[in-house]
Amino acid sequence: MHAALRILAGSLLGVALAPLAFAFAQDAPASVEEQHVYVARIEGEITAGSAQYLARVHERAVEADADLFLLLLDTPGGLVKSTQDIVGMLLESPIPTAVFVHRSGGSAFSAGTYMLLAGEHAAVHPNASFGAAQPIALGIGGEGTDEKALAAMEAFMRSIAEARSRDALLAERFVNENLTLTGSEALVAGIIDSTPESVDGLLEELGYAGSSVREIEPTIFERALAVLSLPLVAPLLISIASLGLIFSIRTGEFELLLVFVPLLFIALWALGTLSLSTVGIILFLCALALLAFEILSPGIGLPGIAGGMLLLASIFFLANEPYFTFEMHGVFLYAAVTILLGFLAFFFWVSQAAVSSLNAPVQTGIESLAGKEGRAATGIGPDGGEVLIEAYRWHAKSSENIAAGEPVVVERVEKGVCHVRALKG
Repeated sequence: MHAALRILAGSLLGVALAPLAFAFAQDAPASVEEQHVYVARIEGEITAGSAQYLARVHERAVEADADLFLLLLDTPGGLVKSTQDIVGMLLESPIPTAVFVHRSGGSAFSAGTYMLLAGEHAAVHPNASFGAAQPIALGIGGEGTDEKALAAMEAFMRSIAEARSRDALLAERFVNENLTLTGSEALVAGIIDSTPESVDGLLEELGYAGSSVREIEPTIFERALAVLSLPLVAPLLISIASLGLIFSIRTGEFELLLVFVPLLFIALWALGTLSLSTVGIILFLCALALLAFEILSPGIGLPGIAGGMLLLASIFFLANEPYFTFEMHGVFLYAAVTILLGFLAFFFWVSQAAVSSLNAPVQTGIESLAGKEGRAATGIGPDGGEVLIEAYRWHAKSSENIAAGEPVVVERVEKGVCHVRALKG
């Protein structure tokens, strides 16, 4: 029963972490001369995965000294914490930024509106729309608006508008009145900068016509994080992790805590409450604990397998933290690889020892008598007899007649009978 539960827990962790095995499938940066405009694209909900993706692309653009960072946007909204991170990145960017709601019929509602107005250049397709940025609180009585949250988001929107020299009073109406505007209406109102109908049109308008444009796609790791941080997935992970923690404590299966605790922290990251580096360090420590448990209490290897998976996952989380220093990446990568190789060496040594023990001569029971010497306890011949070896009597046969008391040696053991021959001289 307990073994099955360990397998189930390991499987749940594997499902949550399996996509991370492809985390290093990232495109290599090209030379500065080949890059001019860096493009990122968000289509769908804004999650912690979206923030991670944009931070990476923006960092690449800054490192390449790009002339423009362009964000193409089509979103119904998303997490407040992720939105705040993205807005802060846009406002503090050392290179020019533009945010473009680029599709006819597209939108940048709720969180997307904050991001749109945070761009140095805000552009909306004439037939796209944005606004409806009032925060929604979910409770037992249904949806509603929390007054404190509303006041906080009004101030947030006002600060964005003032930072970009936009109409702060009009910007506040997107929050307190749920105002929505089309691109054409917003241009007339003066809250955005232009209404191009295509990316090429926007680049021409900004003076980048004919420039080298590099659109960077999300990595498999970032796509996996985006799925994990969806509003329906993250609470499910928290529920599974919480139930697992309760079960582990109630049943005394404390090693399972090292599986469900990382799952809980991954879910908390997905909700935007923890950074990638924090989760990476926690996964790293839990991996060490699982590997130590496997070494000290060797079993069927599940703690070791889970520990190895967590160790790899910690490397991927830390490697994809945009604000984690290169030196710290190197320290954790070196430590993780060293520990993993050491554990694999230990596991290989244990496996070899187990195989050697299986192939070694039997040391107990009648099978261990082959090659040993003794004396005939009775006369021994083809019809049988008894042999005395180390004070024990055993059934014996011989192809020759051996008198009682003569020294003998066991040639082989078959079907519980010692086949012996007389020792001459």
